[in-house]
Amino acid sequence: MSPRTHRLDSSIDWDFSSQRRFWNAWDTQHLQTIDEETRRRGNEVPGLISPLNLERPRILEIGCGNGWLAERLVSFGPVTGVDIADQAIQQARLRVPCAELHSGDILEISLPHDSSTLS
Repeated sequence: MSPRTHRLDSSIDWDFSSQRRFWNAWDTQHLQTIDEETRRRGNEVPGLISPLNLERPRILEIGCGNGWLAERLVSFGPVTGVDIADQAIQQARLRVPCAELHSGDILEISLPHDSSTLS
């Protein structure tokens, strides 16, 4: 299989740059509109959080894409979002300016450990 192939294949050792290119392309194609099933699942998340009666929970969204779900989550508390696709993070920053958004590999990125560092 050539490195240019954009199939998810667990036998390939994807390097960071290849993953970023893949997810930037995927997000450009698929995140411009949110399909009905994704929207339905996204609408369920606030319904799962609300009954917990948490007082301003800190929320970490891994794979936040363009911020469409983070936009709904900020009403509960501070949101930190991470996505490898830097182009999606640029869109998310415009969509949800009050969220803390990072582009990078969740296994490598350094996130704050202290709640006082999140606003």
